[in-house]
This record gives sequence, C-alpha cells and structure tokens, in this order.
Amino acid sequence: MNKRDVVIIGGGPAGRVIVHALHAAGADMSITLIKDEAVNVNRCAVPYGIPEGKPLEKYDIPNKLVTNFGAELIIDTVDKLDPEQNLIQTREGREFEYSNLVLATGSRALIPPIPGIEGNRITGVRSRDDLALLRQWAKTSKKALIVGGGYIGIEVAVVLRRMGLEVTVVEMLPHILSATTEPEFIKVVENDLREHGLNLVTGSAVEEFLLNNDGVFTGVRLQNGEIIDADFAAVAIGVIPNSELAAQAGLATNRMGIVVDDFLRTAYPNIYASGDCAVKKSFITGEPTRGEFGTNAVFMSKVVAANILGEEKKFPGVINANCSTSFTCAFGSAGLT
Repeated sequence: MNKRDVVIIGGGPAGRVIVHALHAAGADMSITLIKDEAVNVNRCAVPYGIPEGKPLEKYDIPNKLVTNFGAELIIDTVDKLDPEQNLIQTREGREFEYSNLVLATGSRALIPPIPGIEGNRITGVRSRDDLALLRQWAKTSKKALIVGGGYIGIEVAVVLRRMGLEVTVVEMLPHILSATTEPEFIKVVENDLREHGLNLVTGSAVEEFLLNNDGVFTGVRLQNGEIIDADFAAVAIGVIPNSELAAQAGLATNRMGIVVDDFLRTAYPNIYASGDCAVKKSFITGEPTRGEFGTNAVFMSKVVAANILGEEKKFPGVINANCSTSFTCAFGSAGLT
C-alpha cells in the first residue's frame, strides 16, 4: 500500500497550483498527483492555436510543472474512492492511502444530445485533439459553423474569420455572451463582429446536425427551419463538472459540482475539492454559483493548500472576472452580470 500525505486527482490548474503552493511553503510532505491525460493543453489558448505557426506542442502544459516542484506524477485514472478508509484505487491497479485528498477533476465539454452530433467534422473546443482537428479543417475549408456564443465560441469564430473563412455563430439566446453581459453592452461587440463579416444567428437553437451518406457533417437545421451549410462545426456551449467519482463515493454533489464548505472541504474534513469540479460561492451574494475559469481554480487551490497546512483559511468566493477581444473591441465582465 502506497501512503501519501497529499493525493491530488487532476492535472489542470487546480491540481498544479496546490503542488506549487505546498512547495512554496516548504511543506515536508509526500505528494502524488494523478491525472488521466498524458498531455494537458492550455485550454484558454486552444482558439488561438488554430492558425498554423507554432507547433501544437507549444500549447501543452509541461509535466515538469508538477515534477519540478517535488510531486510524484502518475498518468492513470482513479476509479474508486473510499472516504471511510482514506483509500483510492486506479484503473491500472494502483492503491493509495492518503492523509489529505484533493479532488481537482475539472470539467468536460457539454455535448448536447442533438441528432447527428456524432458525425465526422464536428468537435469541441477543449482538448489537444480538438485543437489538432480545428487546425486541420481550417486549412482546407471555406465555411465554419460555431455552436455557442459564449467566450470560447466567439474567440474561435474571430480566429477563423481572420483566417478568411466564412463563419456563422449560432446562439439560442437573444444575444451572444448573455450569461455574463448585459444586452446594451454586448450589442457593441455584436456590431463589431458583423461589421467584420461574421454571421450571428441568435434566438434559435440547432435542431439537427446534417450528415451525408458517409456520416460527414454538411450543415445544421435550426429550430426555426433554417438550414446553414458549413464544412465543419465547433461546439462550445459550456462544460459539465467531473463530479462522478465524488458522487460514487457518497460525497454530496449537484449540477454545479462537488459541494464544499467555506474551507473548500467536503463532508470529510480531509477531502477537498477545487476548480471546475467544485461548487463555488459568489463573493457578492454568498450563494452557490458556477464559474469555470482558471483564475477561480488558482485562488481556490491556494486556499486548499493553506488549509492542508493547518491555516483554517476561508475561501471568500468568486466574482468570475473575465475578458476577451473581438476585432476592434476588448470586452469583459465581473460580478453578477
């Protein structure tokens, strides 16, 4: 049986920052980080890696950002958690006993159950594989379709339009960026996008991804009956927290993720959750909220590390500050809207 002072499940920013914070504090602890991706891509950089120029590897997060800071790194998947015995078990048969466990399992792309979405030349905008496909398709295509008018969808659309493609963004809500921005403000961005040749279709959702006889994507049919042709599609409509491991172990979860207290602990005081997989608290209202941003993961993990070291530090909550650019506009938001 392998015994560790700290076991971290997840290799994204939430997991890495705990390693860094414990190392910076000079903690004399045995630390193991387990992640199921051999290569983690910088997810925020995926849209900007679509044009050829830099090798795909330039968008990877080096594993040395874990191993150079005193932690053991294992590429494997944790399949079982026993919080009563302080044990985890991996798919490859490894077993670890932990003193402190951090669930930093992140999130995955939300893939809606729309007919045809399994077709070829349809991808998300999240992984190294997604980036490779988008780069390949953008080189050989004339028309692109983006499903989702949030930050990631708009960033991909702007990049592809700058590359000379005809780009359509489909957003089911009346305006793009509706989850974070007031309509009066976002109209400025919408005008900028349209003035630079982007086709924005708002207020209608995709009803079906259209495929040819070979299963290759050719376009979409909207709920209003409109058909839009395209050579490939990128789906960017949000994420789902990876909370299944916690739920299977009997920890409290909901649609926003793993439930934690003000110290980012679960019902078990030696099990923490941080980053996309955890339910956040709004700094403004004090109510549970979402906020799948790397900056939130960093702040949360610094609090987790402090509490592992015995500081009893509360997490104040998130304001979900974020920003991006279109063609001639820089825009951002923070707080409730």
